[in-house]
Amino acid sequence: ADNPFVVTQWHLKAAPAYDGKPLSDLHLRRELHRLAGNPWQSWRTEGVLVVNPTGLAQDCFVSGAWKHGGKEIESHYLAVEREATGRPLDGWHGPVRLAPFGWQVVPWSALAAAPAAEALATGADFIETPHYKLTFDPARGQVTGLLDKPRNRQVVAPDSPWGFFQLVHERPASGERSAFHVRSVEGERYGRTGWKPDWQAARSSYSNQVACKVERHARAATLVIRGAAEGVTQLEQRITLHADSPMIDLRARFLKADIRSPEAVYFAFPLNLAAGWRAHYDTAGIPTELDAEQIPGSCRDWVTVDTFASVHEPDFGVTLYCPDAPLAQIGDFNWAKKQAAIPRRAHPLLLAWPLNNYWETNFRASQPGLVELRYSLATHGRFDPARAVLEGQHVCSPPVTHPVFDSARARQGRFLEVQGEGVVV
Repeated sequence: ADNPFVVTQWHLKAAPAYDGKPLSDLHLRRELHRLAGNPWQSWRTEGVLVVNPTGLAQDCFVSGAWKHGGKEIESHYLAVEREATGRPLDGWHGPVRLAPFGWQVVPWSALAAAPAAEALATGADFIETPHYKLTFDPARGQVTGLLDKPRNRQVVAPDSPWGFFQLVHERPASGERSAFHVRSVEGERYGRTGWKPDWQAARSSYSNQVACKVERHARAATLVIRGAAEGVTQLEQRITLHADSPMIDLRARFLKADIRSPEAVYFAFPLNLAAGWRAHYDTAGIPTELDAEQIPGSCRDWVTVDTFASVHEPDFGVTLYCPDAPLAQIGDFNWAKKQAAIPRRAHPLLLAWPLNNYWETNFRASQPGLVELRYSLATHGRFDPARAVLEGQHVCSPPVTHPVFDSARARQGRFLEVQGEGVVV
């Protein structure tokens, strides 16, 4: 992994991402400047431009950080934008009602500060909103329950060793890659693969030192879990419940050690669903049912999603949105099992799978350094594929905000209109 040729290859592969991100940010800001009708420099911020890039109508809150005047450089606006999700924590104004693919210019004089939510309760081991009651064990850092209040459904399986959004570290019990795969290029020519479906895994989670605290905001509350795990230090996980939205925001930030032996990191969601559940995920823009709508012979053990993975019964389900890390496993820890179909046992695991170095090609031998990840999760009644895709768009592309200089005359428009229910652009 330290061979100069290998290191050079990874620098070359990373360069387009590091070049493309700031260039795309700059281009976006230029177009927002034009849409707002801004002069290229000004001392006065008179209002805000809010843009909905998705087909989902939504109420958007605006950060008060946009409000102050004075000279600022472009990077300030980029930093504020990266913190925005459209759902308020503290110092927010609004809401602004945005039509699908719509935009508005709103003067600050027309935006009141978002009031504190009354239907929000917190304690030493719980957070409660109109949508959910989340309970946790402060000593272990484990979320033990998530009650969907309107449907009176407990989301977290009661018999699981893992909590809701709990980090799980996995490695072969032997520590060797040959535990699950022995490669034969000659055999692969004839379709004979070297996978070992009965391989034994060792799994662990937080070390003994874990700390929990609850941060209360004006219209939301966040459970913060800090700790460490095998190969992971300075771990911070944030689970935010909102008074205004049934969408739960999930964040993870940690330093990954430079480990070259095979390993994987998951975030577990043990689901309290009966046997016979179904699952969908979106791929190439199409909501696809696990097993039933997959091409024969394709992989079931894990899926690569565009935006979401959903596990559900006829009248209740859970959908996980994955804007940063698109790999997921559905039903259980399934790596290398070569299953023709996923068993539909009661209390399935939904696993977000952000990191692994299991494969011999296309993955780095190690993935060290700072890792920052976003997920979102919502419970719902009957699974609606159109709704899931639209919410996935919103999570991956939240409302875009930009300051309006000098003249913030109220105005609005739409980039396009969509006719018909269930139509997704």
